Amino acid sequence: MLKSYPWLWIFILILAAAGCQQDTDKEAENLPPPPVRGLESSGPMVIVEPDTVDFGPMPQNQTRTAEVLVKNIGSDILHIKKIHPSCGCTVVDLAVDELAPGESAPLQIEFHSKQFGGPQNKLIYVITDDPQTEQYKVSVLADVLVPIRPDPPGRIIAMRRILKGRIETREIVLATEEVSELKVEPTEYNAEVVQIEVENGVDGDPQKSLLRVATVPDLAPGMYRGTIMLETNVETMPKMDFALRVEQLGDLKTDRTLVSFGIVQPGQQMHDTVVVTPQAGDVEFRVTGAEIDLPGLSVEIEEVKPNEETRIHIRGAAIAADSPAAKESGGRILGRLLIFTDLPDQAEIEVGVKYTIRS
Repeated sequence: MLKSYPWLWIFILILAAAGCQQDTDKEAENLPPPPVRGLESSGPMVIVEPDTVDFGPMPQNQTRTAEVLVKNIGSDILHIKKIHPSCGCTVVDLAVDELAPGESAPLQIEFHSKQFGGPQNKLIYVITDDPQTEQYKVSVLADVLVPIRPDPPGRIIAMRRILKGRIETREIVLATEEVSELKVEPTEYNAEVVQIEVENGVDGDPQKSLLRVATVPDLAPGMYRGTIMLETNVETMPKMDFALRVEQLGDLKTDRTLVSFGIVQPGQQMHDTVVVTPQAGDVEFRVTGAEIDLPGLSVEIEEVKPNEETRIHIRGAAIAADSPAAKESGGRILGRLLIFTDLPDQAEIEVGVKYTIRS
């Protein structure tokens, strides 16, 4: 019978489709809402709004401040254990150490551009007992404007592990758009360690100067630190300085210039060894002593083979996380190992030592 009325089949199909749509709409109305990251969540939960602070363009050696909100959008009290900036250029202040559910508090941020140059991205770590995000990261951005740009960038001139009898040289191009003709003149440096030359108008460009730094001939072995001061004709940057780091090797060498224990637990036992050997050829030497300036660590000298190999063993425990030294440095512990020898021109060898205490 239905075969004689094809329009009836179409009508039945339309009714069925409408019924399915009504059932689907009813099911959708009865579905629970999607989970929201907020007070419905169990336990403490931290967010920072905004989580990025952009100070935009700013000159060197200037301070900018901002304020963000630290919020607890969880269901339990949020305990703020620590707020740790990644850089000493950033200072933070939060007046509370815990937040009730739904509560917030202002976090003051102060950024100092120092002698940075170009885009900067520093981090602030908000460490809490939020089980999902124990370490919440806040970005601090800035574009530090430099009246005189060094190339390669940076304000540290480092010349490491210079072989005996060799002269090491560094060249830095200084460029500006502040004046039509850049004039640079060295005014202060250690002439017993380095020689300084400045060529203004380098490569025919009056807005560029070339700074050439070279170690002096027959420099005695050792570690040298100092500052190179320059005077310029740029009003916004009349003085410019570079930190100088020079390591001149002698007849002896160590197998490393830095001992790093990495990230350790407070009180964790640590042990490492520095090996002293001749640079080349036959050298008669003896290690007469050694000392380390980090608390909790001691040194022991082992002469493996006279005139060929001596080992300096470093042993001890990491300091406590709540000690003054750990608090002041943010848990980054830096020191040095001094090795003393009987060679007149290399009586002292310095090796850096560092570790970070896990929060």
